[in-house]
Amino acid sequence: MKKKIIYAVCLILLVFTAPSCSKACKNCKLVTRDSNGNIVGNPGDPTQYCGVDLTAKEIDPGTTVGGNTTKYECD
Repeated sequence: MKKKIIYAVCLILLVFTAPSCSKACKNCKLVTRDSNGNIVGNPGDPTQYCGVDLTAKEIDPGTTVGGNTTKYECD
């Protein structure tokens, strides 16, 4: 039983002390563009996204309604 506890504690310490992958962060804002690529309306304020959240925003194809496409644009 003591071995299991020691292994669990070591695993937890390893998880917290292991170097993590560097997270690239970008500022993304929700932008609506018409069929010609022109911005429609106010794009709003940018929000910073990192890691998995950033990847999800970058691969999202957006939503098209009536020729206007709304999606996140990151820089």
